[in-house]
Amino acid sequence: MFIFYRTFVVFGGYGDQRFSKLQSNINQLLNGDKGNVDDEASPYYQQLLDSIKYFDVCFNIEIKSKDFKGWSSSDIVVDKDVKNEQIIVFVEQYAQTSKGLTMLIGVLSFGIQGKGKLFVINQLGITTYNDKTSLEYEFLNDAAQHFQSHSTALGGIKCEGDPAMQLLNYSRDLFRQIEQNFYKSQQSLSDSDQEMCKH
Repeated sequence: MFIFYRTFVVFGGYGDQRFSKLQSNINQLLNGDKGNVDDEASPYYQQLLDSIKYFDVCFNIEIKSKDFKGWSSSDIVVDKDVKNEQIIVFVEQYAQTSKGLTMLIGVLSFGIQGKGKLFVINQLGITTYNDKTSLEYEFLNDAAQHFQSHSTALGGIKCEGDPAMQLLNYSRDLFRQIEQNFYKSQQSLSDSDQEMCKH
């Protein structure tokens, strides 16, 4: 869960029965069914619910079998556009498998104050995967479809062509810059502080 200026953004969970039930229950709350909430707490409770901008606890996907396990996960970064006075959230979605594969599946971006929501699928990375008969390739496509359907459900518009490449590249550069800055900051720490960061 992430909080920006009293705005709550929730991504996580998996698309299975447990999280689907949780999603359904929270949707009921967001639609006004407060259940057993005390009347005195109700205004604060409603204020919290009204602050939830995006909510999806079935955002990821997980597949398990005897010889294979695949799952998706998200990295999230908040980028402040000083020039346009906007706060933009970037969600990078990755597919990973028990056999060591990690691939960027897509990127979802949206503004906290604005209404623009865009997403892109890393189709080039998927289609150029070398073993198209493997369980990994099948999982990559399943993960991409899951990411697309959930990004669309959040109101995202799919980018194609040059805008898609621009969104992918901007997000990659942003995350790469953060990783580099984090590495530099760690290098400046004392040995004891560096050891603490590992735990």
